[in-house]
Amino acid sequence: MPDLLTLADLDANLERQEVEETELQHRTVRVALAKNAPHRINLSWNAGGRFGTREPLYLNPGKSVVLPLDRASHFFGPFAWMLELQTCTDEQRRAALKYTIDTESRRVLNRYDYERPLQKGKDGYEPIGPHRFPDVTVTILNADGSEEEPMRLHQLYCKGEFDPLKDQLVPRETIEAREKRHDSEVASLKRQLETETAKALGMVKGVVAAATGKV
Repeated sequence: MPDLLTLADLDANLERQEVEETELQHRTVRVALAKNAPHRINLSWNAGGRFGTREPLYLNPGKSVVLPLDRASHFFGPFAWMLELQTCTDEQRRAALKYTIDTESRRVLNRYDYERPLQKGKDGYEPIGPHRFPDVTVTILNADGSEEEPMRLHQLYCKGEFDPLKDQLVPRETIEAREKRHDSEVASLKRQLETETAKALGMVKGVVAAATGKV
């Protein structure tokens, strides 16, 4: 027969839970963007809702910023819950964590990829380019000054070089590259037209010369 919980045990459990929640609220996250990232990330935030003042913040390649945990989770997903899941032994809590991780992972991955073009495959929609989730490494900073192990989110979410589809995906053509390719094709057609026109004029001159006896 399991031991009955006393009132003191319940109070201790409640106090421990309050301490854990307080520590969680005071956690911050250092977010570092890879040096070879194609562009900066917009992390601007409006803490007061629609009636508040927007705080501009941009994370440039090779740089890092420190954000509150809830804000970092908003932009980069459930990495903190994934870390907790590794050591959680309570089955009810594990089930809740897994549900949150699944829901939040889909939300944040869609956030960075909703504009990507898709092609209709026989089994549904398939990506035709690599995912655009930024290559960031996050480090959770605890309230006591300690740090958790850095987590590279491309690896955590299986994107970038860790994407199992990486060999099947072709990078999406940028606007600049598309314009450059278009200009090159136009210039090539122009040269081809000039060459064909010169040949045609030469042939006409030859026919005229033969007809008039002028060489």
